[in-house]
Amino acid sequence: MSENYIKQLYDDNTGFRLHYTIGEFAGKSTTQYLHYDIELSFIYFIKGVGEIKIEGKKYDIQDGDLILLKPSELYHCIVKDGTHHERLVLYFNSNLLQNFGAVSNTFFEPFYNRKDGCDNKIPQELIEKENIDTGLLELLCLVKKSNEVDKLVSRCKTVEILSKIR
Repeated sequence: MSENYIKQLYDDNTGFRLHYTIGEFAGKSTTQYLHYDIELSFIYFIKGVGEIKIEGKKYDIQDGDLILLKPSELYHCIVKDGTHHERLVLYFNSNLLQNFGAVSNTFFEPFYNRKDGCDNKIPQELIEKENIDTGLLELLCLVKKSNEVDKLVSRCKTVEILSKIR
């Protein structure tokens, strides 16, 4: 990867983590290997075309696409050399919704109510229609702040985004 490639991780232990990356790839892959996450996650591709393979199924990625991943779904993200790439990855667990009672599981239905490798991609058109893109960019701004009010609002914004995805 080139020198101007930046990775940032925001984690305040409230049930979600946000990983933000921006830059130009000098290598052909963002991950270099097939892997999986141990938490629910989604990847929002702000800029940069490429592809992602999930459980053997290939999805072409365009600006504004969102990919849903449940724990243990094997995936590999590929971006062409020299491509400017910007993405946001949100990881979350049940602690995010610990005070929501029985309704909390409904927020995770889009992740669990599908077969591995199926229906992972939400195209840019739907993301824009539901204003999920705006919510994600607002969340990115919120997590960069360190005060307690913004941390709480970022948690609420994450729940709002999950609600819209549902």
